[in-house]
Amino acid sequence: MVYAMAAYYQIDGRPDDDFLAMQTYNPAKSPNAPYMVSFDLNGHACARLLVDPELKSIDLADLYNHPWHPWKTVGYSQIWISHRDWSDLTKKEMKALDKESDGILNTIKNLI
Repeated sequence: MVYAMAAYYQIDGRPDDDFLAMQTYNPAKSPNAPYMVSFDLNGHACARLLVDPELKSIDLADLYNHPWHPWKTVGYSQIWISHRDWSDLTKKEMKALDKESDGILNTIKNLI
């Protein structure tokens, strides 16, 4: 998933340094990434990305169309957004994430 997102940074001509710096094996060691986005790759595998507060460091639409050749599938079937320490999201955060993700989710709906 990290490789895929880094490839899209390259395709878009954007530097991926900040994104890659957020991606750590231990989420607690990524202070610039308060959230984790976990993906179900259509029942074949799970993946996780650490993301910025506004979810701007990832492109869910690109990942939704990304081919996963080992499993002969494309995209993901579900996503979960959580704190990197698994603490509960506040109502304020849930509203903000819902607002941030609404445009992303609408873009994905248009791709279907």
